[in-house]
Amino acid sequence: MAIRVCIATFELKYFTSGGIGVLVHNLLKTYGGNPDLEFSILWYGEKALSEGLFRRVHPACQFFDAREWTSRGSAEDISYPPADAFMLARHGQSAELMKALRAIEQQSGPFDVIEFPDFGGVALATLQEKLMGRAFARSTIAVRIHSTEAVLRSRDHRPAHCGNLVIADIERKALSDADIVIGHLQPIIDDVASHFGFNEAWKQKAIVETPPVLLESDEREESAKFTENTPLVFTSKIQWVKRAHVFINAAVGFMDSTPEYQGDALLLAHIVNDELYRHCENLIPDHLKARIKVLDNLHNAIREETISNSVAIFPAAYESFCLAAYEANLLGALVVLNNDNPAFGPKTPWVNGTLCEKFDGSAHDLIGLLQDMWSRRHGLKHERVALKPASAPYWMNTAIRSSSRPSDAEPNRLSIIVATSDEYGDPMDTVYSALQVEGLNVEVIFACDCRPSAPERAAVFERLRASSLVSDGTVKIVELGFRGGPAALCNLGLRSAKNETVAFCRSGTSIDAAFLVDAVEALKSQPDFDFVIPQLIFEKLPSEPEVLYPDRVRLGEALNTGVVANLFGTIEMVGRRAAIEAIGFDESLDRNVDWDFHMRACASGHRYIVSNRIEARVELFPDATPISFRSHIDAVLAKHEMYSAGGKVTLAAALDATDLSYKAWKGAGENDGAEPDISALNSVLISRRPISYYFHERRPWWKIALKNPNKPVRWLLLREMQARVRNRPQRSN
Repeated sequence: MAIRVCIATFELKYFTSGGIGVLVHNLLKTYGGNPDLEFSILWYGEKALSEGLFRRVHPACQFFDAREWTSRGSAEDISYPPADAFMLARHGQSAELMKALRAIEQQSGPFDVIEFPDFGGVALATLQEKLMGRAFARSTIAVRIHSTEAVLRSRDHRPAHCGNLVIADIERKALSDADIVIGHLQPIIDDVASHFGFNEAWKQKAIVETPPVLLESDEREESAKFTENTPLVFTSKIQWVKRAHVFINAAVGFMDSTPEYQGDALLLAHIVNDELYRHCENLIPDHLKARIKVLDNLHNAIREETISNSVAIFPAAYESFCLAAYEANLLGALVVLNNDNPAFGPKTPWVNGTLCEKFDGSAHDLIGLLQDMWSRRHGLKHERVALKPASAPYWMNTAIRSSSRPSDAEPNRLSIIVATSDEYGDPMDTVYSALQVEGLNVEVIFACDCRPSAPERAAVFERLRASSLVSDGTVKIVELGFRGGPAALCNLGLRSAKNETVAFCRSGTSIDAAFLVDAVEALKSQPDFDFVIPQLIFEKLPSEPEVLYPDRVRLGEALNTGVVANLFGTIEMVGRRAAIEAIGFDESLDRNVDWDFHMRACASGHRYIVSNRIEARVELFPDATPISFRSHIDAVLAKHEMYSAGGKVTLAAALDATDLSYKAWKGAGENDGAEPDISALNSVLISRRPISYYFHERRPWWKIALKNPNKPVRWLLLREMQARVRNRPQRSN
């Protein structure tokens, strides 16, 4: 039986521009005739793609439109977060692809391999669904390195935006959780691992596989001649990371310094960034405007003919492989590469002086290289690069990484710890939801700060104490004897638990029984993970019963976004007792205990599985104590230190709470390794707004965001504050 391979893509040659589309096209053309492989495309591009036109190019490949198949799966009785609950549309897109793949699997059977691009982290939801044991048990989920937005941003010059943080988190987690990662060059795998802080274990699941390079015209044995009319060409997109401005500046410098050269400089480029395009146009002096031109959407045959007789320059700061450079070499062009680009540096096929010429990435050095090439132009030639695409690609050799669950005669055990105080909801709601769990040996522990002040709540606990639930050990009631706050309640419940897997929730929370069962099984079958979190929905009581408000979609490992907004998770979670005890809940905090806990857990390297479904319903009360940001900023950000591959990063707030600063410190330096003090003098200020601003600003946060898109901390904190004010719990009893 043929191996079923599904490739998800938003680009495809002949239908869109972009290197991902060219590579996918080359894979289908090279391996599509193999009788042992059966290919499918899951299309999620911005524009609709005609299946009929697609089949004219790839007749043996199946075509699935993600939008169409997502709607087919909507008949399932599953509650997913709505689109506006995602902080970023790309994160929501990941969920849509997962739904489409579930529908395809249910109707057409499972794929053996599902391959996603790394860009945008679109594999994330599918991976979480597999880790939860809910779908794709017979499928290997692969992520191919094309270039993540996060890595490109590290070499880019676009303004900072809060979306960068979210993208970095979802791309990182998709790569981290993938069954297998495919790279085209070992230096790129190493660079990705360094950027995201992945360890050697991650590198072990990353394989190097050379992709096929296909030409529409014949490969040429002879190199182009560098004559007075040979064009200089730039074949990449007009975007910052491709460094079109370096090409233009070098062309201007070379033309002005070498009057005998009369050739043109041609940018055979797709325009992605209009602002950069205008900037590039302004770099061209009037006397050279006729010789330096941008030619967009050139017919491919003419394009290849132009490149074959050119000096092809690739100044990009970063590539994952750069098919265009290999195409130019095989077409016979004289190829010039940025040696600072990891795809062109050491341990790549590119040998300086033999297959190409290299410069240091600057326009100044490129001018010098072109002048040097001109001086030795009569004997200048390059050999053709020798590529060996895999004869048996990884699809044929990948063992199915099944997420099937172990079968034990003894039922799984779970301790559910319920933080109980007057600020939370009816404890009986939680008891009812917990006792509906089948297939788990459950104990429910009510951790109370002191005897409830409301008579009706006291009566509930008296009835519980008198019931068989307490006498047979199904329910425990433990008390602090004082008002210690949510962290103290969680720690108290943890000390009283008897099982190695524990769940936490607030009193009044209803948790889906299926989530608890699946979460416990997931931790049992996935030893590398320590926590499972659900998505939440809130109900305002008593003013708006049955009016539900979906929570923001949580990411679990929100290492970047978590600095400014809690996208880690809430107190509702299932985890390994040993991991929770090692981290502990900070009893010095009266608010944001969950944010603090997850921040420290992620910084310590603990991994999360995140449910794609809304599986916890939390009661909110509009008349409880207001939540202050002051306690969080002072007690959390100022206290904890995050560690990354580049060194230690301390997050701090000044004592007067007039700024929020961070300082990167790498240990040795001017202070002989002594940690510097954090102050306004040696810190990069994220926000100069006083804390009082966030309490008194009456304009909606989104208006602030539109006006100040490059100041995400200000409006993210403001959004959080306004949301807390709207949902301010108050208990009259």
